[in-house]
Amino acid sequence: MELSDPEKKILETLRLEPGLNTSQIAERLRSSRQTTGKYLELLELKNLVTRRETGPVKLWFESKESGGQLDGLLDYVNDEIKNWLLLRDAFLRHDIDEKEYLHKMEEHMRRIREAFDAK
Repeated sequence: MELSDPEKKILETLRLEPGLNTSQIAERLRSSRQTTGKYLELLELKNLVTRRETGPVKLWFESKESGGQLDGLLDYVNDEIKNWLLLRDAFLRHDIDEKEYLHKMEEHMRRIREAFDAK
């Protein structure tokens, strides 16, 4: 995932000083609060930062995925493999038919491919 320079600087700032509010981050980056807020929202959509709202103030933190994007992806794939095994067991117990089994397996494969493409 390609990050812009402002996004990288925000992540570096939050790595060093977790729990800053938008104004504090903007001050450290010598940027406007509005511009900083825009980049924080983009990072939040990418699951690279999280926020905690305490009243009207948003406190920002680097998310787990930011520090280890590969770790987050591997965790996701591991969860999908566990789901595959549960699905296989359901098929072997005849809880689901072959058509449903194959359809659900294709869905798992599609989600994993999308996760890799997104990273």
